[in-house]
Amino acid sequence: MEFMLTEALPIYSGGLGNVAGDQMKAASDLGVPVVGVGLLWGQGYFRQDFNADGRQRALYPVNDPGQLPIQPSAVRMESGCGCRFNFQERRFGCDVGR
Repeated sequence: MEFMLTEALPIYSGGLGNVAGDQMKAASDLGVPVVGVGLLWGQGYFRQDFNADGRQRALYPVNDPGQLPIQPSAVRMESGCGCRFNFQERRFGCDVGR
């Protein structure tokens, strides 16, 4: 899933990612417990740039977890609906709230 929480965490491409992020922020404002599970790719969504000739080029920034507003998480995640998320890969967490 993609959701836009902040521009500093590029795990969204736009449109629906913005809507999903707004839903998560609204849940936080209402005190509703919510868990968002997304993927952090080594190279994120491309950024559009133009060269001197006016031609579009796609830039693929490297997502370095050490430079993003996330922290390694060793906590096993459980949701209120009885779902358990137990991943074998590295886990990162991000506290969201206003």
